[in-house]
Amino acid sequence: MAKDTELILLSKKLDNGLHVTIYDKCKRIAWDRYLVKISCVVEGKFAEPDCAALLHAEHLPSFQEKYPEGKISILFDKERNFIDEGVKDAVLQDLVGQCEVNFDYMATGRFAENILSKTVDEFILEFQVRQEMGLVADPQEVDEPDDFSGCFK
Repeated sequence: MAKDTELILLSKKLDNGLHVTIYDKCKRIAWDRYLVKISCVVEGKFAEPDCAALLHAEHLPSFQEKYPEGKISILFDKERNFIDEGVKDAVLQDLVGQCEVNFDYMATGRFAENILSKTVDEFILEFQVRQEMGLVADPQEVDEPDDFSGCFK
């Protein structure tokens, strides 16, 4: 079996500031058969005020820790399995074309807003689950002794 390839097939900066990169993830699965797969990564950098407007004050520090400098990305894959070696390149170009069709929509400001909104909603849900499990430190609870005299003996 051949190793996964991760060649960049296409990289484009959209009008709304998002950056789209399409990676070739094809691999041989049998003698002359391939898994034809591409990964499309959409990355964006959002200003702190935009993120803060959608979050509560208690969520903001954790959000900034998970998404430093407001860098958010989404990933989606397209694939076709057990493709003959003779038509592999045509199928690959077809999958890339299917992604390119969406570039006009991805370039709109509304798409960028939706990415940020969806990411924030997912983060809040994850934060609440982590908080219920006791994995989030409560900023009001600080484990400090009332008396530091034990440190100077």
